[in-house]
Amino acid sequence: MNFDDEFLIDYGYEPGSAKWPARTYVDAQIGYTAGKVKYYVGIDNLFNTKYPVTDNGGTWGATGVPTADIYDVLLRRFYAGVKVSF
Repeated sequence: MNFDDEFLIDYGYEPGSAKWPARTYVDAQIGYTAGKVKYYVGIDNLFNTKYPVTDNGGTWGATGVPTADIYDVLLRRFYAGVKVSF
């Protein structure tokens, strides 16, 4: 993740001083191809890992970086699709 050092300095933080807790997200997808058609289904955030509460208890951290820019805030979600090659 890239940060603008001027942004951090403007808010009283030294560059490199901003820390966020680590989270691991597991995504899974399975597909089947029949000729030129591929069918697939998947799950993002398989184990429904929650994002940490930020310093101010909201969706913005103390550094002004949105929680959604760092963590998966949508939690578990499912999808399905079809791809056709021509």
